[in-house]
Amino acid sequence: MRRALFIIVALALSAPAALDARVPPSMQKERDPKFAKSKYGETRKRLKSEGYQKHLFGLGMGYMRPGFQLEQGKSLHVAPIKNMARDETRGLAGDLADVAQERSVELLRESEIFSGVGTAEKKADYTLEIYIMEIETGYNIWGQGSWCVWGVNLYDAKRNLLMAGYDRIESDSYSRNVDFLVGQIPDRTTLFICRSNPSFNTDYVRLLRTRKFNWRIWEEL
Repeated sequence: MRRALFIIVALALSAPAALDARVPPSMQKERDPKFAKSKYGETRKRLKSEGYQKHLFGLGMGYMRPGFQLEQGKSLHVAPIKNMARDETRGLAGDLADVAQERSVELLRESEIFSGVGTAEKKADYTLEIYIMEIETGYNIWGQGSWCVWGVNLYDAKRNLLMAGYDRIESDSYSRNVDFLVGQIPDRTTLFICRSNPSFNTDYVRLLRTRKFNWRIWEEL
């Protein structure tokens, strides 16, 4: 009897404890704390109280100095994109931030508004600064996707703020999703800044009305 009891106790001690077993975290609906909650909504409320407008020139929130219009024939300096994302996700943008800067320069040159557009640090009539505030990506059995919170500022030669935009881009794709998010920044930046020029905005509205604006540039491929 004692021998049988000893065997039962030994088996019980050697068996894995039931309390140690758990469903894999990636299969649970509660969000991983590493996938940080966005402060976008909270920041939008603050910006609205500071005089920003909703959906200004296509961005979630925007500001334009009273009476300002983007002048034709001025020079523009496009500063390097500032990556302000948290340490755990800052690397997601990687070299794509440089690509976004170069693409922004190309599009702004194509607008033919400016006498010159470049990345070299030299005196210019306008300075354009783009920043990435948050960039996140996630994938589990409940869903997949990414989002990027970013902004853009336009200054004159005396560093007076002329325009400011704040936006959030989302992607439901997991494959090359970060490419898509960062790739959207040049397109949206160009329209936001250039639509403050009356001639450019008239041409943009005409393309919309005639359904000739290429919306596919904003589609995930």
